[in-house]
Amino acid sequence: MTEFTPQDPVRRRELPMQSPQGPPPIDNKPLAAWLTRLAQTFTDHAREIRKKLDDALYGKVNWVGSFTLVSDGVTTAVVVQDDRVTSDCEISLMPLTANAAKQMPGLWIPLATLAPGTPWAANPVGQFTVNYAATADADLHYRYSIKG
Repeated sequence: MTEFTPQDPVRRRELPMQSPQGPPPIDNKPLAAWLTRLAQTFTDHAREIRKKLDDALYGKVNWVGSFTLVSDGVTTAVVVQDDRVTSDCEISLMPLTANAAKQMPGLWIPLATLAPGTPWAANPVGQFTVNYAATADADLHYRYSIKG
């Protein structure tokens, strides 16, 4: 058996040499313009993804919303609609006023009311229902966050 050596002309495959200046320029101007736009679009998307990831690392995520309870002394539930609601998410509430803080112990969100939106059905938007004791207190403003 003979041993292979790089100088062996029979077994060595000749590869074409690339010029030191790189690949030749594209003569097709519409193709070159399209490739330039494609590269710019890719760069823009990569920049946007990086910004969203940086925001998430610093806690600046778009998982929040707000709602106000009806304070007519009769109503005991309010439906909040939000596209991001799913049947297995967690919703946290934060009162924004003193009267809202006073109502917090009596608020609850039944699990059965967490409904994801379905674009082809009658309810295209996700929603949840906040139940509470009827009150005549004004300014019952809350902020909520969705996790999951």
